[in-house]
Amino acid sequence: GPACAFSGAGKEAWNEAQKYLSGGRMTAEEAEAIRQLSAEERAAKAIEHLLEAERQAATAQETEQVARVLGGTYNSLGLLQANAKDFRNASYSMAEAIKRMPEDAVLHWNLGNFQFSAGDYWEAAQSLAKAKEKGDPDMRLKASQALVQAYMKQAQSNDPNAYEYAIKELEAMTYEHPNDAELMYLLGENHRLKGDGAIRDGCGVRDRVRGPRISARLGAIPRPVRLRRVCSRAASGPQLSCRTVGYYGRRRTCAP
Repeated sequence: GPACAFSGAGKEAWNEAQKYLSGGRMTAEEAEAIRQLSAEERAAKAIEHLLEAERQAATAQETEQVARVLGGTYNSLGLLQANAKDFRNASYSMAEAIKRMPEDAVLHWNLGNFQFSAGDYWEAAQSLAKAKEKGDPDMRLKASQALVQAYMKQAQSNDPNAYEYAIKELEAMTYEHPNDAELMYLLGENHRLKGDGAIRDGCGVRDRVRGPRISARLGAIPRPVRLRRVCSRAASGPQLSCRTVGYYGRRRTCAP
């Protein structure tokens, strides 16, 4: 397991946590008992001991390392809970991970995914906005796309004002990607759903905004019901893995 020079009472709790993270020394009996636990149970037991180590950390080095491993373990637990479709508890675990690693855009992205799947669309939008703020260019683009979906679902949940937020996000995206015909269509679709009478559909927005020079047929517009991917970092290292959790629905094209 990761080395940590504990000097105080937190050392015992730290060492106990490592057993459940497959990195600590243990007796054969302990190893057998741990093997009988599910992955979710092992993560929960590791967190129990890591929380104690966090409370007893005596130096900045101890605090920093425990926070990193605890955040990674909460992230792993959240992913396991999400796999079991326990999105409420997955959201709680991811929020706890973010408390320890607030600058990690992947954690904010995961939290937004879980909140979206739980039906908490407004909260999902706030988390996705954080992922966009803290992420690299690829993350910012994905988070913007997911933000639009979260705002649209919020609007469909008896909060029509959320269409305005989706429109603002799409306007920013079309400014950065002026030749993206699909974004133009989706912008118009949100105006239509919001009830803006001057803009009837996305195809009209495409023609009005981009002008008559654009004659290529628009590609199909995916409508994800759930967000696309969740990513995880290993508790003891920087490895990052992602998996798809969403799917796409109805397709729409505009004539040239």
